[in-house]
Amino acid sequence: MENKPIRILLIGLLLFFIHVLFTKNINFFELINPQIFPIFFLLFPRSFNTSFLLIVGFLYAFLIDFFSVNLGVSIVPSVLICFLKPFILKLIYNRDASETPIISVEIQGMKFILRYLFISLFIYHIVYFFTEVGNFYNIFYVVLKSFLSTVLSVLLYGTFMFLFSTHSNKREIKI
Repeated sequence: MENKPIRILLIGLLLFFIHVLFTKNINFFELINPQIFPIFFLLFPRSFNTSFLLIVGFLYAFLIDFFSVNLGVSIVPSVLICFLKPFILKLIYNRDASETPIISVEIQGMKFILRYLFISLFIYHIVYFFTEVGNFYNIFYVVLKSFLSTVLSVLLYGTFMFLFSTHSNKREIKI
């Protein structure tokens, strides 16, 4: 699919429906609650303006919360990781956005993508669960829950990438 805006929109819609229909119901022992929809703005092309990404992150999280009956808990961490995205990328991938505007497995490799997603999703989950709990009394519980949820989210992403990649790309994916 050559039309990138349509492809980005389709990926966003797919992650939206996967989250609303399936992953919002995953809750193992009150410890694992993966959020895979932030992957949409984490893999959003770097060529877009950060202000535009912040607006997209806010609206996307608002729709997720509306259909998940979450009362706005996803908005704060979504906007935060949209804001932190350039800093995280600069920290772990020291290249200019004009050099590599697209974030993908084919360009940066699976190891980089999984590391980037793990760091970003861990920040997302920490903020999400602290916002959900509303206090800092159970800090170890929140950190453990964030870690386990992040691991499952990254594993789900890796599984989807492996299942939906072409046959030639499967040989190149090395975890």
